[in-house]
Amino acid sequence: NKKVSERIYEFLKQTDTPCLVLGEENDELPYIFPPERESMRMITRHLADVHKFRRIYCVTGFKDHYESEERLKGFLDAVSEAGLSENECLTFYGGFWHDIPKQIAADIAAGNIPKPDAVVCASDVMACAMCEGLKENGFSVPEDIAVTGYDGSWGAYSHSPQITTVFGREYQLGAEGMLRLYSMMGGSREVKNDFCQGIRYGR
Repeated sequence: NKKVSERIYEFLKQTDTPCLVLGEENDELPYIFPPERESMRMITRHLADVHKFRRIYCVTGFKDHYESEERLKGFLDAVSEAGLSENECLTFYGGFWHDIPKQIAADIAAGNIPKPDAVVCASDVMACAMCEGLKENGFSVPEDIAVTGYDGSWGAYSHSPQITTVFGREYQLGAEGMLRLYSMMGGSREVKNDFCQGIRYGR
């Protein structure tokens, strides 16, 4: 709720307590984001390097939205590093919701979009929707088209088939946030955050 958030921020600005905003830009308080770009690069390179996929699509969130654009940049980093053709590796904005991924699946089935080897989705919600859309249009996942997600959610784990996804974002953000707060309070920043994100593989 935007109004509630604004009231909380106004209250925090009037205190001497060190404050840090996690995962959201703020004009008056310090903030940090998790390494979205590196995580998307990692999972895309997995598809290119391990599975030898060449035509890989990316469905990210919203245009001009920080996390969406960072995840898209990570995908494009991997495409460049793996020597994939940018003309074949299409990108889409899916709004972090069901509708657009399902429409993309229908367009692939209709031949409006060339069939990819894999689709990298910037959220588990979109990955689940993409899987359902592909299956509704006669494709087998992951045999015909592989689909990956992002967030490490229960939805990806419980989906049939289980979806390979990036996990650990919240843990890493929390650990880094705690270290940053400790530093803001005068503590040593030499303490290391050894927790890193990884890939949870589906079956």
